[in-house]
Amino acid sequence: MPHPPRRAPRAVLLGLILVCAPLVACAPAGPVEPTPVTTEGQQTVTFPEMRAAVMAAEPRVQDTGIVENQSGAARVLTVAVVVSGDDPVTTESLTAMLTAVRDTLPDDVDQVTFLARDDTEASHILDISVAVDGLPDALTPLYDGALTLMRGDLDAL
Repeated sequence: MPHPPRRAPRAVLLGLILVCAPLVACAPAGPVEPTPVTTEGQQTVTFPEMRAAVMAAEPRVQDTGIVENQSGAARVLTVAVVVSGDDPVTTESLTAMLTAVRDTLPDDVDQVTFLARDDTEASHILDISVAVDGLPDALTPLYDGALTLMRGDLDAL
């Protein structure tokens, strides 16, 4: 007597449906425009309001560059400014630039990395450690040549 064909247990079928359904539901319905990517996990983004605000906050800023990336679950923006002149970046100037970044920051950004470059030698990162040392004591900045602040620290400025 022939055996009836074996059927997959309902639990297995249900599991496959649950695994595959989100994949199908997330598939784009139409063509998706490519996102310009500079390196793996990073993309150059344009925040014209942020660029203008930073340049207005510090007249010595000649240019800004903003790169977005994902660090685990955190969305991170790296903001680089090109500064002219021989005078060091002061705490007042740094605070003004960081405030300009904060005031134009998208709500879903969790962290900002900020660095300053010399306008005569773009590969030279300026030492802003003295300016960082003058930030309010309540902040928890990380500085290793670039300043890293979490969203809460920016909001506290």
